[in-house]
Amino acid sequence: MESAWTYPIEIVLEHLGVNPARGLDPLQVDERYARHGPNSLPEAPPTPLWKRILAQFEDTLVLILLGSAVISFLLALVDRDPETTSLATALVEPSVIFLILIANATVGVVQESHADQAIDALRQYSPEQATVVRNEGQTSKIPASMLVPGDILQLSVGDKVPADARVISLSSSSLRVDQAILTGESESVLKMPGIVQDPRAVKQDMTNILFSGTTITNGTCIAVVILTGSHTAIGSIHSEISGNKEGAEEQKTPLKQKLDDFGDMLAKVISVICILVWLINIRHFSDGTHGGWLQGAIYYFKIAVALAVAAIPEGLAAVITACLALGTQKMAKKNAIVRHLPSVETLGSTNIICSDKTGTLTTNQMSVTRFATFSGGMSASELEEYYVEGNGFSPDGQISSVSEHGSHSDSIPQYGNSSYAANPSSSLHPLDAALGNGLSDKRPQGDRYRDTPSSSGGHRHHASLAMMTISVGRPATKLNNVGSPVHTLAQVCSLCNDASIAYDDSSSSSLAGSSAYPPRQRPSNSASSYTAMGQPTEAALKVLVEKLQHHDESFNSRLHRMSPFQRCNAVNEAYTHFWRRVMTLEFTRERKSMGVLVSAGDVNNERGTLLVKGAPDSILPRCTRIHTAEGVSFGSRSPRGSPNASTLFGESGGEKGAAAQGGRVAMTEHNRALLVEKAREWGRMGLRVLACAVRENVPADPRSFVAALRKSGGRGSSNGGGTELLDITASDFVQFEQDLTFVGLIGMLDPPRPEVAGAIARCRQAGIRVMVITGDDKSTAESICRAIGVFPPSMTSLEGRSYTGREFDELAMGPLNSSGLGGAGGSVGGVDAQKAAVMRASLFSRVEPSHKSLLVDLLQGQGLVVAMTGDGVNDAPALKKADIGIAMGSGTDVAVLASDMILADDNFATIASAVEEGRSIYNNTQSFIRYLISSNIGEVVSIFLTMLLGMPEALLPIQLLWVNLVTDGLPATALGLNPPDAEIMSRPPRRRDDPLVNGWLLARFCIVGAYVGIATVAGYAWWFTSYVGGPQITFWQLVNFRSCAVDFPDVGTAANAAAAAAAGAVAHPPFGCNMFTTKHWAGRSATTMSLSILVVVEMANAISSIATNDSLLTTPPTRNWWLIGAVVLSMLLHFMILYTPLLQDIFIVTPLGSEEWKAVMWLSLPVILVDEACKWVSRNIVNSDDGDSKVKVD
Repeated sequence: MESAWTYPIEIVLEHLGVNPARGLDPLQVDERYARHGPNSLPEAPPTPLWKRILAQFEDTLVLILLGSAVISFLLALVDRDPETTSLATALVEPSVIFLILIANATVGVVQESHADQAIDALRQYSPEQATVVRNEGQTSKIPASMLVPGDILQLSVGDKVPADARVISLSSSSLRVDQAILTGESESVLKMPGIVQDPRAVKQDMTNILFSGTTITNGTCIAVVILTGSHTAIGSIHSEISGNKEGAEEQKTPLKQKLDDFGDMLAKVISVICILVWLINIRHFSDGTHGGWLQGAIYYFKIAVALAVAAIPEGLAAVITACLALGTQKMAKKNAIVRHLPSVETLGSTNIICSDKTGTLTTNQMSVTRFATFSGGMSASELEEYYVEGNGFSPDGQISSVSEHGSHSDSIPQYGNSSYAANPSSSLHPLDAALGNGLSDKRPQGDRYRDTPSSSGGHRHHASLAMMTISVGRPATKLNNVGSPVHTLAQVCSLCNDASIAYDDSSSSSLAGSSAYPPRQRPSNSASSYTAMGQPTEAALKVLVEKLQHHDESFNSRLHRMSPFQRCNAVNEAYTHFWRRVMTLEFTRERKSMGVLVSAGDVNNERGTLLVKGAPDSILPRCTRIHTAEGVSFGSRSPRGSPNASTLFGESGGEKGAAAQGGRVAMTEHNRALLVEKAREWGRMGLRVLACAVRENVPADPRSFVAALRKSGGRGSSNGGGTELLDITASDFVQFEQDLTFVGLIGMLDPPRPEVAGAIARCRQAGIRVMVITGDDKSTAESICRAIGVFPPSMTSLEGRSYTGREFDELAMGPLNSSGLGGAGGSVGGVDAQKAAVMRASLFSRVEPSHKSLLVDLLQGQGLVVAMTGDGVNDAPALKKADIGIAMGSGTDVAVLASDMILADDNFATIASAVEEGRSIYNNTQSFIRYLISSNIGEVVSIFLTMLLGMPEALLPIQLLWVNLVTDGLPATALGLNPPDAEIMSRPPRRRDDPLVNGWLLARFCIVGAYVGIATVAGYAWWFTSYVGGPQITFWQLVNFRSCAVDFPDVGTAANAAAAAAAGAVAHPPFGCNMFTTKHWAGRSATTMSLSILVVVEMANAISSIATNDSLLTTPPTRNWWLIGAVVLSMLLHFMILYTPLLQDIFIVTPLGSEEWKAVMWLSLPVILVDEACKWVSRNIVNSDDGDSKVKVD
C-alpha cells in the first residue's frame, strides 16, 4: 500500500483484509507467505573463490606479464642448454614472475572479501521473534521471518520492530521509537496512531509508521505489518549495499582508474615494440650463430619476451601497495583508520567533502552556554543574563553575569572557552541512550526540544556564532541562594529530568566496536571521560546544576574532595535524594513540554510542586507569574536533615503555603515580549532555548491531582512513580501545566569543535568545498555553518546555498528561476535544477538517507570526487556509493564495514589532515612512477638499441627482473615517503579526468630513459672496444658479431695476455667468437658492466626524483633520509650478487675491477644533469598547473 501513513487506520486495515482483534487466519498467512516470501533480508550467493581469483588477472599489464612468465617457463624447459644452465636456474625468472602475480591476486581477493561484511552486519538488526495476533485472536510468538503483511503485532519497551508496520493503537500514554539506524538522528521519535497528511513526509516525520530494525524505547502498542523483507526501509538499504541492482558497476578509485589507463597505454606500446623487434630481426633468423632458422626465431622470440619483462614495471604494484600502506600508518597516527588502501590516495583528489554536523563538526555534547532570570525584585523589570563556561559533561566551569557595559569585560566566543580550546582532547561524545519517564522504569526518550530555535524565529536570521561575543562581568559565585530564581531553576533542571552523568576512566576501545551503543552515542576515545546517560539536552541541564553547585556551602566545601565518579552527579543526587517524583507528565509533540510532580520524599506532605520545562513558545503563554529575585523557592533544603515545611509551603504548609507568593509578580505583556525577544536572539545565535516554570502548592497525591483536574473539566492523569495507571491521556497533560510561574530561560548549544574552523579554512584554501548534510534544524545548522566558516562572513544571504530536504525535492518539480535554482520564471527544471543546486549549495538540513545517495549521484555526475561521512545503518548506501566513504569510529558496524576510512576521533579536522596526506601520496606516486617508468624505458631502449645496432644482448631477462623488483623497488618505496610540499594544500584538487602521466611528463620519461638506455649500451660497447682488460675490438666488429666466424675468427687472441696483464688480472683463454655470449667470461663481464651502469644510473635517477620540478640545490636528498638509505641498500644488494659465487651463477654476472667501476660512475652520474635540465624546462617553460577546481568553494 503506497503512502500508508496518509490513510486512516481503518482504510489500511481494510486494504490488508485483517481484523486487529482476530488477526489473519492460516489460509491468509499461507497465501501471503507464498506471495511475499519470508520476512528476511535476501542472501545473495557469495562469489566463488575461483571467480575472484580470475578477476585479478583482467588487467592488461598483468596478462602480458602472465604471458611472459608462461613463455619463459616453456622456453626454460625446451630451449635450455643443460651443460651451462641448470633447470633450477632457468626456472628462476618465470617462478619469480608467478610469485608476483600470486601475491597481487591474494591482496585483491582479501580486499574484496570485506565487501560482504557490511551485508552480514546488517542482519544483526533483524529480530528473531515477534509477538503476533492470529487465528481468532490467539497471541503467540513466532519467528520474525514468518511474518506477512497484515499480521497484527504487539510491541513493548525494548522490542525490535520485526517489519515495517502501521500503528493501530497505543496501550500506554505515549510511544517512542529509536530510529537512529535509519535516520541518523539520535533522538527517539514520538509515535501515534493518527494520520500524517504529507504524502512526501520523511521517515522522521512518519509518526504512525514503525520501521523494521528500530527499537521501542518507551510505551506499548498494537500495529499491523505493511511491508516485509526486502520491501522494508532496512531492506532497501540492504539492496543498495549488496549492489544487486542491474547494471551496477563497482566504482574505481581515481588512482586505480588512472593506473588502469596508463597500464593499457603501456601494454599497447609494449606489444607493438615486442612484435616490431621480432619482425625486424626475421632476416637474422638464419644466421649461422643460431644453428638454423627455427632456432633463430626462438632466439629473437626470447629477446622479445625479455623486452616485455624490461618494459613492464613488475615492482610497480608492490611499490604502490607499500606506499599506500605506509600512508595508512601515518594516517592512523592522526586517528584516520584506512580500511581499503586505494582510499588513501582518493582523499588527495577529493573535490568535495560531504560531512555530517552532529559529532563531526560539533562535539555532540550539548552544553548550556547561557541562562537568564528576572532580577528586578518585585518590579521584574529586566532580565539578568549569565554566561556558562565549559563544554562537554564535565562539572567544571565558571558562571559569570553578562553585562553589556561591564568595566571588566572580555570578548568570549559563544561556542568555546579557554580551557576547552587548550585541551581539545577533552571533547567527549555522549551516550545518548535516553532514560524515560519515571524513576523505577527508566527508558530512552527522544531529544524533545530540537525545534526550539525555529520556533523562536531563528529561520529568518543568520547570525554567526563565530561573530557573536559577549561581555563577561563579575564572576557569579553566589547564585544558588535559597529563595532566588536561580535556585528554583537548578531544582527544575535537576528534577524534571531523566538523564544522568557518568564518569568512565577506562579506555573506550572495547565500546567502540560494540553494537550495544547506537550511532553517535558511544564514548569518545579518551582514556577517561564524562558521558551522558540520557538525552543530550537533559544531560546538559544536569551539568548546569553541578556548575551552579548547592545552596548549602558546607556541602559545596566537600565537592572538591570527591572522586570524579562521585562529583559528576553530586549536586543532582542531593536534590533527587530528598525530593520524590510523584508523577510524570510525558513530553508530547503538541504541547512541547515535560512536567513532573514532586514532593518531599521523607515527609507526608499533602501539597507538591509541578516542575515544567519546554519550548518557550509553548511555556510562556501558560505563565501568569514571574519568579523574581526576592521570591521564595518551592523548597529550600539542606542535603542533611529533614525538610522544613515552612520553607516549602509557607510557615505551616497547607493552605498557608498557597498564600506565600510574596516573590511572585504578575507576568505582563512587556515581560512576555522581553522573554520572546531574548529567546529569538538566542535562537538567531544557534542556541536551543528552553523555558522553565513551576506550578506551586498543588496536591501531591496523584489521585487528588487528577480529581482537581476533573473538577476543572479534564479527564484524568498518567501513572507516576509507583502509582497505578490512571484514566488520563497525553492530550490531557496541558491542562495541568496552566497558571505557571516563569523561572528562567536556558540557552544551550552543541558547540563546534574548536579545530574545525581551521580545518575548513584549510580545505577552502585547497579548493575543496565542504558540504554539510544533517538531519538537524535549518536555523541551527546555518548558525553552526557560519561559525565554522562553511559560509564566509561576507555571505549575507544564504539563498541557493542552504536547502532543507523538502526544498531540495521541490526543485525537481519546478522550473529554474532567474538565479538558476528552481522556482518560477525559468524554463529548465527537474534534475537540472538539482544539479545546479548541488554545485552551489553548502548545507542540506532535515535530510533523509535517500538524499545523501542522491547528492552523491549528482555530484559524481559532475565529474567530482566525493567524500561522504556517516555513522548509521542509514548512511551505509551513501558511504558505499561515494568515492571515499568515511565512517565515524562511534558508528554502527554496518557503516564501518561499508566505509573506506574510519575517523577514530569522529573529528572533521582529521579529514583535512588525511586529505593532505592523500595529496602527498599522489605526488609521491607520480615521483616513483616517473622513476620506475623512466628506468624501464631505459631498459627498453637498451634492448632495442642493441637489436637496432646488431650488438649482442647487453642485459638478460633474469637481470632485468632483479633490477625491476629489488634494486629499483627499494628507492621507489622510499620515494613514497617524501614529506609533503609546503604548498600542497594551496593548490586546487586535480580533476578526475586528469591523466596520471601527461604529455610533458611522458616526454621526460623518454628523455631520461633514453639516456639510461644509451649509457647502458655505451658501457657494454666500452668494455669490448676500449677497456684495457677487454678484447679491444672495433665497434664495427661488435655490431657485426654474427659474422665473426667468417670475417674475424681470431679476434682478440693476440691481445689477450697483454690486456689481462695491463689490467692486473689473471690471463684468460683466447677471446674468440665465443666471447659475445654469456657462456664466455668476456660476455659475462660486458653484461655485468651494463647491469652495473643500469643500477647506478637508476640510483642517481632516484635521488633526482626526490622533487618533481625543484632542483636538487633547493630540495636536497637529505630531505628524505629513507631514500638515501634505500639507495645504499640497493647498492649493497647489487654488490652481493656480484661478489657472491652462488648468486653470480644465478644472475650470470662476474666481479668488476676498479677501472670498470670508474667507467660505471662516469657514464651513470650525468643522468642527474639531464633530469635537472628537464626540471628547468618544467619550471620555466612548461605550464605544470593542474588547472582550476570545478568546485566553487564560496
